[in-house]
Amino acid sequence: MTNRIWGPLLLSALLGAAWGCDNQVAYSSNQVVEPEPAACQIGDEIPCDCEGIDVEGVRTCLDGDVFGPCACPDPPGRPALVARPSRVEVGELEVGQQVEVEVSIVNVGDAGSSFSMRVEGGRAFGLASSAQGALAPGESMQVVVLFSPLEPIGYESTLVVEDVSGRSGVSVPLSGRGVSLEACAFIEPGSVDFGRVEIGQRASTMISIFNCGQRPLEVEMALPAPAFPFQVSSAERFEVGAGEVALLEVSFAPVEDGRFAALLVLRTSDPAQPVVQIPIVGQAFTLGRCPVAVAGARVQGQGGPFEPSVEIQGTGTIELDGSASFDPNSMRMGVAAYEWAILERPLSSSARLSPSSSAVAPSLFVDVPGRYTIELQVIDEEGRPSCEGALVEVFARPDGGLSVELTWVTPEDPIQDDDRSGDLDLHLLYPDGRWGTRPGDCFWRNASPDWGQRGETSDDPRLEEDALARGPERISIEAPEPVLYRVGVHYGRDNGFGPSIAAVRIFMGEVLVYEALDKVLTDPMFWEVAVVDWGRVRIEPVDEVFPDLP
Repeated sequence: MTNRIWGPLLLSALLGAAWGCDNQVAYSSNQVVEPEPAACQIGDEIPCDCEGIDVEGVRTCLDGDVFGPCACPDPPGRPALVARPSRVEVGELEVGQQVEVEVSIVNVGDAGSSFSMRVEGGRAFGLASSAQGALAPGESMQVVVLFSPLEPIGYESTLVVEDVSGRSGVSVPLSGRGVSLEACAFIEPGSVDFGRVEIGQRASTMISIFNCGQRPLEVEMALPAPAFPFQVSSAERFEVGAGEVALLEVSFAPVEDGRFAALLVLRTSDPAQPVVQIPIVGQAFTLGRCPVAVAGARVQGQGGPFEPSVEIQGTGTIELDGSASFDPNSMRMGVAAYEWAILERPLSSSARLSPSSSAVAPSLFVDVPGRYTIELQVIDEEGRPSCEGALVEVFARPDGGLSVELTWVTPEDPIQDDDRSGDLDLHLLYPDGRWGTRPGDCFWRNASPDWGQRGETSDDPRLEEDALARGPERISIEAPEPVLYRVGVHYGRDNGFGPSIAAVRIFMGEVLVYEALDKVLTDPMFWEVAVVDWGRVRIEPVDEVFPDLP
């Protein structure tokens, strides 16, 4: 018998025999079955086995011919670790300073716990105390977490506490932000690559300089030779106020073939980075001189021409072909090399090009439903790449329908499986629908709306399970329409147990194509997870949290 909940198992709730000793006596919640008569001396004790635990019980002779019930020790308990507070938000702290925050770890179970602690993610948070601990039932200890920001940015980490037996654990999200009381320069991007630009054309981009400090930021700019054909539209000296942003427009306007490079130097009053160097590069070309990539695809075994877009039902092999690519400057018209790359595929796909990405006509095994985008670049005999890549799109349509699943845990609830835990609700929104409103939102109050063709049930969603604790909750559509469905999660009620940690998984047919894990939500937050583009067989992550139903 296994206790699958957090906290002690209440044996009085069991209806059948819970703990027994040999074959002569049995226990239930409200009666004792007398053993068979046996001759004995009053007060004599004999051992008896106790099911489910390693220690022996004893039976005592009562009146010379009858032994009493077997006295078995209480069943073993289990630890249950919780953290208070369940989330630590340090707020702002000056860069270079350090602050200590205490987190109380409490064992609310009925067995002792030996545990380990660690901080995952981020460089600013750490432990000031030992990474090991032990707590008897009902005991608590203070864990000291250090926050030492290295840069004026936001930090997020997680304090992880795990019982060595693996029977209990708790995670505490940590967040804080470093600030600078001096002038502070946050400059991005750190480099500029214009790629290939046709002669006579002009390309431009922006470099932002954000003053993340409390004093004005002084900037002196220099673009040393060779700077042509690059230009920067700004004064050589300027000032950025606290909390303000300055934008530098950098342009590339080539007048001759070749590859160009320059170094933009910014001298600032930020003591942490007085000199910032930003490399700038660009490639100029004359239209018509670069090779031309031509690519197509078809489903293996179906024959026919190679097309820039193909569909396949389920899984299978896609044949790719780039042999129609050409070089307009070559008498032979051919190209010297081929470079294929998979630009987009479903998150759970491990598809690879075979036999290699440099073959003229490789193949691709489509292993999960979804959208695949493959690009071909070609290179001529002089080493010039194609001006533009040729794109091929593959739409692998699932053999089954759409299914969305929600699960969650509520760390501060010691009994996760009862009806009083944190209650989260799964939502699936139809185009033009509103969250929490019939008929466009499928959720617990609208479990089987009529979408699509009226009266046809195959294109309608159905809330298959509405769980009150942990989940799973699941919404399925047998035959989805080629429209955009939106997936969301609402924290309906925490029942006093605080934050819950949610996970959403999206299936096409029986295949997991997308998952979003470990999202911490509090009552009454709403989490918009993703958009399901069934027409293009594509999942577009959203991952946006609102204070309540938007």
